[in-house]
Amino acid sequence: MEGIFRRYVLALLVAGFCSTAVSAFAGSWIDEDGDTFVVIDNEILSIYSTGSFYYFDQLFMAVRQGERLQLCVGFAKGTGVATDCLGTFTPTAGFNNKGENRSLHFSIANFEYVFIAYEDYLRNGREMKISIDNGDLFSAYSLRRDYELGEKAQQILRLPD
Repeated sequence: MEGIFRRYVLALLVAGFCSTAVSAFAGSWIDEDGDTFVVIDNEILSIYSTGSFYYFDQLFMAVRQGERLQLCVGFAKGTGVATDCLGTFTPTAGFNNKGENRSLHFSIANFEYVFIAYEDYLRNGREMKISIDNGDLFSAYSLRRDYELGEKAQQILRLPD
């Protein structure tokens, strides 16, 4: 009887984890600058930039020319790249809000559990970092649940697509 109970509890834990994993894997996180935000949803990580930031702009243009970018995540330590690089990706570029909001979108389907843990750290008040680079330039974002979008970014997001 004891073995059946343990298997039942284990099955409940696995089922509970699987059902919360999908719902836990969706959030929006704002960079400390108030102009940039990151959305993690449906196995896609998107970085939206509503301001003029030289390094993001250069990387955005590189992606539009077919260049691949390295994506790194981790704890926020200093101003450099994040601590754990996940590899090189081929992101897509997008324009929204009359072109004032530019975005890069990374398919992170192979890293589902990394981002579940990452968002869990954010939800628990930790400051986390995401960085992108092309081997020459990098752009890094410090995210925290209590950072807020700036007024200019909010105005841009109100513009129609």
